[in-house]
Amino acid sequence: MKAVILLSGGVESTTLLHMLAADLDLAPLFIDYGQRNARQEKRAAQWQCDRLGLPLDIMPAARIGAFFRGDASLSRHVPIPHRNLVAAALAAAWAAQNQATAVYLGINRDDAAADAASTPEFISLLQQSLQTLHVHLHTPLAELDKSAIVRLGLERQVDYRHTWSCLLGHTRPCGQCPQCQKRQAAFNAAGSVA
Repeated sequence: MKAVILLSGGVESTTLLHMLAADLDLAPLFIDYGQRNARQEKRAAQWQCDRLGLPLDIMPAARIGAFFRGDASLSRHVPIPHRNLVAAALAAAWAAQNQATAVYLGINRDDAAADAASTPEFISLLQQSLQTLHVHLHTPLAELDKSAIVRLGLERQVDYRHTWSCLLGHTRPCGQCPQCQKRQAAFNAAGSVA
C-alpha cells in the first residue's frame, strides 16, 4: 500500500516515519507553508529520509503562509490557522496525484489541547471526509503524549539529534519557545537527552 506521510522534521512525524518505513511504500511529504523554521525542519526531514533511503517530496507553499501572516511576521510562530486541515487537504491531493490510498499524520494527544484541528472529534470528521475521496487518514500516535512517542522512537533507534522542534528560524533551538519546552519535558520524562 502506498501512503503519503506528512513529515515536519519534528519528533512525532520522524518517529512515525521510522515506525512505518519497513512495512509501507511511503511517500514522505514536507510542506513549506512559510513557517519561520522551514529551513531547519526541511533539513531534518531530508536527513531522516536519506537515512531510510526514501525520497522526500517538498511542496512549496510559503506564499500561503505569507498571505495569512500579513503584517504579523514576528508575532505568529505558525502562520496558518488550523494548519492540520490545510496540510491534510494538500496531502490528500498529493496522495491522489501519486496513486496513494493513505495519509499519515503524526499528531499526539497534547496537540488537541493547543489546536482545534487536532482534536479527536475534528480528526474523525476529517477522516470521514477524506474517505469519500478514497483516501484514508491515519493518526496512530494521537492517543500518546510526546514522552511516550520519544520512548517509541528510542526503541527504534531514531536519531533525534537530526530533528527540529523550535518554532523560531535561528541556527540553534532557542530553548524558550513552547515547542522547545515541550520537547525538553518529553525527553526528560522519557529519561533521555533532547
